[in-house]
Amino acid sequence: MVAVNYAGLRDTGQFFAIGQDTAVGVVERLIAGEPVDWIGINGEAIVFDDGTSGIWVAAVESGSPASATGIQAGDIITRMEGLVVGTDGTMRDYCDILRTRANNAVAIEVLRFETEEVLTGEINGAPLTQSFSFAQELGTETPDAPGGAYDYVTITDDTGQLIVDVPAQWSDVDGRPIDVDTTLDVRAASSLQDYADFYDTPGVQFTASVAPEFLNATPGALLDSVTTWSGGCTFIERAPFDDGIYFGEFDFFQNCGGGNASAVVVAVQPADGAYAVLLAVQVVSDADLEAADRILRSFFVDLGG
Repeated sequence: MVAVNYAGLRDTGQFFAIGQDTAVGVVERLIAGEPVDWIGINGEAIVFDDGTSGIWVAAVESGSPASATGIQAGDIITRMEGLVVGTDGTMRDYCDILRTRANNAVAIEVLRFETEEVLTGEINGAPLTQSFSFAQELGTETPDAPGGAYDYVTITDDTGQLIVDVPAQWSDVDGRPIDVDTTLDVRAASSLQDYADFYDTPGVQFTASVAPEFLNATPGALLDSVTTWSGGCTFIERAPFDDGIYFGEFDFFQNCGGGNASAVVVAVQPADGAYAVLLAVQVVSDADLEAADRILRSFFVDLGG
């Protein structure tokens, strides 16, 4: 055997192969009945016009790790271990994550178009459950946005370690750290000054810190330290937050400034407790609620940044 052909373009006569040195070891493991970078799906990388990407699941093998987690044909795996997959139109990131995680639990996020659900869970771990959706739970409480639905872009702080999707219309972005050694921060809004001064301007602030006062505080204590919305809004609830990667609590406020504005404030840590996150989204319209869901699904701290 010289190599294993795995892809080709008939129109141009181009073909691609995996070299013998790599392929032989994989073939030997497959002959021995050992799965290699496998969770039990037939998948294909897909990228939508709005930039959303993932691994489209064509079929799921019965009894496989994917089946046990609850993945179904037609699902799109959008994130694994907090990282967006399929962004370049290939399975590379998907395979890299499976290779590094071996048989360990792998946190995943799944988009299920049939039921319009976002599900989170773990391969080799917790089964899929529906993520909390502020848009679904509270969409009747806010007016429609004048401009309709948002387009989204990915922003980072100045260090590149804080990553989050926000509406493209929130183009006023400030990624300067609060303390370059301990506390990183990124904010976005159509006008950051108006976001800071008024309740009727939607926006987001995303902070991550390794400062002792963050790390040693409970999620509830961190939420109590945020007073921006406690004075001018009606407190609705405090509830657990768990997206399979970050764990903590969130506060929800309504009737801010006596109007329709709302706010979501989240305090979480990853499972290893390496840092703490405070994230706040100010909401004015239904489109902003959708944006809050997108933000809470996409925020991520990359310590390797």
